[in-house]
Amino acid sequence: NHDLHFLSVSQGIKSAKKSDKLGPLLASKKLNTIVDWYRQFPLALALDDKSTIVHAGLYPKWSPKTLLSLSDEVSTVLKGDNWQKLLKEMYGNTPTEWKNSLKGTSRLRFIIDACTRMRFLQKKSHLEFACKSHPKDAPKSVTPWFDVENPEMQNDERVIFGHWAALEGKTGHDQFIALDTGYVWGNS
Repeated sequence: NHDLHFLSVSQGIKSAKKSDKLGPLLASKKLNTIVDWYRQFPLALALDDKSTIVHAGLYPKWSPKTLLSLSDEVSTVLKGDNWQKLLKEMYGNTPTEWKNSLKGTSRLRFIIDACTRMRFLQKKSHLEFACKSHPKDAPKSVTPWFDVENPEMQNDERVIFGHWAALEGKTGHDQFIALDTGYVWGNS
């Protein structure tokens, strides 16, 4: 999510906030090289045949293999000639539910949102962006993505993710490994 934000700021699509601390990076003589380097990274990556890493999580209607394929769709656009158009169109909170029939901007935006912003779901399939708390402090109307049954995921597969410091590295599931322990907020 921060990498895509940086790319948007570097292209004048969004303005940097002071808290982003992007000034030195944006002033670098190597900015174009850095931007091109960032454009090469996928949203999700297979670490081995059973482990997938993604920033925010695995949408519960996707298998890890589907996640990687959808990540490739976004990567193809980011590496292409019209990549700035994607950055302009990726901001927004819709659609909130995946449908295989999604096309164009709606499809790419959902993939990006699921991979970079997802924490909770409403009705077990709708992305919910307002709540960023620990699950115990969340409204009953939302469910952490990793607590929603995923019939597409095999028992021996695992997903490694960050993004959610409030979890303090704990999901309660062996298959879902949270890396963000909130160190930047004073945790260990």
